Amino acid sequence: MNKKFNYLLVLLFSLFVYSNQLFCESATKTECMEKVEEVSLIIEEKGIRKAAEAVMAKKSNFVWKDSYVFIIHTKGMCVAHPGKPKLVGKNVLSLRDDDGKYFIKALIKSAKEKGACWTDYKFPRPNSRQETFKLTYVKQTGSFIVGAGMYIE
Repeated sequence: MNKKFNYLLVLLFSLFVYSNQLFCESATKTECMEKVEEVSLIIEEKGIRKAAEAVMAKKSNFVWKDSYVFIIHTKGMCVAHPGKPKLVGKNVLSLRDDDGKYFIKALIKSAKEKGACWTDYKFPRPNSRQETFKLTYVKQTGSFIVGAGMYIE
């Protein structure tokens, strides 16, 4: 009886820990593109401060499903990042994924060269430390790169 109870506890704990990943709906390419365009418009019309406030707000429209919008200055300073708020105010150019890719440099370079495009790298989901393949839409708006991505299993 004690073994069954322990097994049940382990099972329930595992379901609790992984429920966000099991039951969380994933963002779509269309949603990522629309959210990036919306934040880019806020930057153009109201300025970077209002855009950052909108992205970082507690009940932000720019945090949805398993995704969020982020803003990075083209010189590498993180302006808004609801997925990893500790990055805000820091230069993130030196960040590398598990494969050694300088993904922030790659995001900035791609957006500068193409204006807007999709790029990929590895990054942890919110509330996780394990890196997952991520496909991210980025757009240059003035001196800023606005992005939003979707995690690919």
